[in-house]
Amino acid sequence: MSEAALEPALADPPGPPPFVPARPPRLWRARRFLRSFSPLPLLLGPVFHRDMRISARRKGAYAARFVVLAIPTVVVALVFAAMPTAYYGNGYGSAAARIQSLQDTAAAVATTVAWCQLVTLSLIAPLLTAGAVVEERAARALSVIAASPLTPGRIIGGLFTARMINLALLAVLPLPLILAIRTFGGLETSFILWSSAIAICSAVAMAAVGLWASTRVSRPAAAVSFAMLFLVVLWAGPPLYVLCEAALTGWRAP
Repeated sequence: MSEAALEPALADPPGPPPFVPARPPRLWRARRFLRSFSPLPLLLGPVFHRDMRISARRKGAYAARFVVLAIPTVVVALVFAAMPTAYYGNGYGSAAARIQSLQDTAAAVATTVAWCQLVTLSLIAPLLTAGAVVEERAARALSVIAASPLTPGRIIGGLFTARMINLALLAVLPLPLILAIRTFGGLETSFILWSSAIAICSAVAMAAVGLWASTRVSRPAAAVSFAMLFLVVLWAGPPLYVLCEAALTGWRAP
């Protein structure tokens, strides 16, 4: 190559380096801060999808569904199987008397099913969340997830949301049975809604306690034990307080 061809190239000054800002603009930082409060990335992130695929294959999930559905079914079957003996053995001859007795029995059975739903969901909820963080730590997957761009809120939120979907499925399983009992009469829709809401709220509270205990202990059994102790205190605390107050006031009626 001749020297005349090299002279223009050597004469051209080098271009300016690309501009790299030291800090992102304020508007971009504000949008990123507001985006961190969005519920979809916080609750339905990659951790949620991974945990849903894993939890759907566990045998414990199928066992929990069977228990939640089998206990109310057995109770209803035993009660309604004994009803003809109660009718004809006690002299319920008229149709009006039998209909009234059927309505009373339906209300009692629905109350029993609601109590079974409350107890079973409150006991199963900490079992679903007690091993959420402990199992990830034992499998050495928590350090890999923590090294990803995901924030701690998205990790915990994804684990909690996946467990809550399984819990919601357990909560709606007895509803068709209760609605079938409602066809006999004597049972209001508000009772079904309120009983289901109380059971779901109690289950969500116990699931949150189990998840919190899972972040503090090193074994799932310890997290389950702490959640069960909290459940005992939560249920036995108010009656014990009432009894102590009544004992201090000389067992007088309020």
